[in-house]
Amino acid sequence: MKVTRIQCNCVMDEISEDINFRNIKKKLREHSLSKGVNNIQHLYTWDYEGTSILCYGWTDGLPGAENKHDLPPSGDKMISTLNDSDTQLLFGDLFILQKDDHKLCDFDVSDYGLFYSLSFEGFDDCLTDDETDEDEEDDDGSDLNDFIVASTAEDEEDEDEEDEEDEDDEEEDVVDDVEDELDEDVCEY
Repeated sequence: MKVTRIQCNCVMDEISEDINFRNIKKKLREHSLSKGVNNIQHLYTWDYEGTSILCYGWTDGLPGAENKHDLPPSGDKMISTLNDSDTQLLFGDLFILQKDDHKLCDFDVSDYGLFYSLSFEGFDDCLTDDETDEDEEDDDGSDLNDFIVASTAEDEEDEDEEDEEDEDDEEEDVVDDVEDELDEDVCEY
């Protein structure tokens, strides 16, 4: 059976092991690269497409062994003293398993990635063309582009002249600074 392991530095990999509910804690502890303090525990459960997603890990540990992965929100707490799943500080490796009808089944990294994305509602902030068009119109339906004032050739010439004057002023300031530095020698030899 495949289980997703989330290491402290958020690296995810899969372990393959014959795991059942009788040996689950022992097998997960054996596959831990980083452990917390005390025994590994069943921390959270999420309902997912008619199955359950289980998270095992540690709630206590030494400084530096904190797991930096953010779990999905809305996990059911298996220990009453836990904070919400997306805010609880956890230690050591985390293990994510899937349970279907009272038996454990494969749950690899790509399965977890899909579950994670759906838990956060896909992270999709992209706008469709229809939404973009609606946003660009104000209440009376007129297009925001009507408010853009086109520049004329005279405006561009004025800007070019101002830019040239600014460049000339900067050059004069640099020359004055250099001359000031060269005029004054206060060192004693």
